[in-house]
Amino acid sequence: MIKLKGYVRKSNQGKSLVESDNKFYIVRGDFPPEDEIEFDEETSLPMPSFAFGLACLIEDDLDKTLDFIQNKWFKN
Repeated sequence: MIKLKGYVRKSNQGKSLVESDNKFYIVRGDFPPEDEIEFDEETSLPMPSFAFGLACLIEDDLDKTLDFIQNKWFKN
């Protein structure tokens, strides 16, 4: 298990957006903004950008939303 440390940027609905080494992750749990936390890389969800991470925080069903994106966007 790889442990990362990062700073909480925003929390919502039991999820937090954390920045670690200029990369963004969604982790389970509500943490106060700007707190430094340690989390498992394996159980976190890497985000391609800060903006994408913020959008994921407000989704009620993140799995469904990510499946929609994968199945509908950029199909050739």
